[in-house]
Parts: sequence; structure tokens; C-alpha cells
Amino acid sequence: MMNKTWSVFSLIAAILVILPALASAGNIYKWVDSEGNLHFGEKAPEGIQAEKITPDTRKVGTAAPTDQELQASKEEALKRKETTAAEKEERRTRKEDKALREKHCATARKRVATLEPTPRILVKSKDGTMRRLDDDERMDWLQKSRDAEKEYCDK
Repeated sequence: MMNKTWSVFSLIAAILVILPALASAGNIYKWVDSEGNLHFGEKAPEGIQAEKITPDTRKVGTAAPTDQELQASKEEALKRKETTAAEKEERRTRKEDKALREKHCATARKRVATLEPTPRILVKSKDGTMRRLDDDERMDWLQKSRDAEKEYCDK
């Protein structure tokens, strides 16, 4: 008997708690006054066109995304994917550039090491015969090799 009394009492208490919330959930109206100000209220003013607003009372996170939100989300994901791909390509390009610079640096240093101490340098001519560089040619090659060394090795 006691359990039944508590059940009835609990039901009445729940109804009393829920009833005022339902009663206060009236209509909401939105309108713009003559000065261009936006207003909201429970009653629409007379003589002004007001729009009835129906608030979304679902729990946060339960509302399905709109088509615009879905499209924006897809576009954002696509931008992130493109950015990631561009960053990967840039890293790959930098890596290739670094490897190429290191190769050019090694070549320039080797030429400087060869041209500096030795005044007698033999090179192959276009016709395939070997010839000796004169001092002006050797100094020109040495300067170009030093310039290449500065360009590729110092950075």
C-alpha cells in the first residue's frame, strides 16, 4: 500500500514540475521596427509584419546537419586534403632540391681541389683529343668552381 502511495505521489509531482514548463513554452516572434532594429518577443506588435520562430528544442548534438553545413564540411575536408597534398609535394621537392644542392656542392669542391694546386690540367676537347688548359682557362674554371661552391655549399 505504501509503494502505491509513493508511485501516485511521484506521478503528481512530475506533472506539477512539467506543467509550468509546457505553459511557458509560448510562441516567439521576430520583427524589424521602422528604424531597422531586430526584435524578438512573445507577442507580435500590431501593424508590423512579424515572423513566428520555432526554436529547435532538441538536445545539443542530436540535430541533423543542414545541407549547407554538410557542404561546408565537405569543402573544408577537401581543402585540408589539398593542403596536406601540397605540403607533401613541397617537402618532397625540398628534399630533392637538397640532394641536388649536395651533389653540386660535392662536384664544385672536387673541382676546386683539383684546379687549385695543379697548374697542369688536361681536358678532353670536343674532337676527343686531350689538351692542357692554359693559366687563364684554369683560373676561369677555378673561379667558376669557387662560385658554385659558395652557391651550393654555404646555404
